[in-house]
Amino acid sequence: MWSARASLPSGGRGRIDNSRARKNIQALALLLTNPPFKNDEESVEEVEETLKRGRAKVKVLERMLGEKEDAQGGVREDGAAGEQNIEDLATMGKTIADL
Repeated sequence: MWSARASLPSGGRGRIDNSRARKNIQALALLLTNPPFKNDEESVEEVEETLKRGRAKVKVLERMLGEKEDAQGGVREDGAAGEQNIEDLATMGKTIADL
């Protein structure tokens, strides 16, 4: 979705104009292409490292663009991340079962 928004014509609604964000989007796209398909220890470690770097890029982009997603992939109204911890649940009057 971010790649599509970055590719919109200049002045297009929803276009990402931030050059730093656009570079991070390109870097994330590169991380997600051509994963190794071998099932050896080295390939597994490479996939794990790629996922770790990809998650970090997503967090950076979310902060840059002011977007946070809920667990179902939609943007939450309160702008909070979809991940919750026990302390957050307690302040909202919820239990761990609500995770």
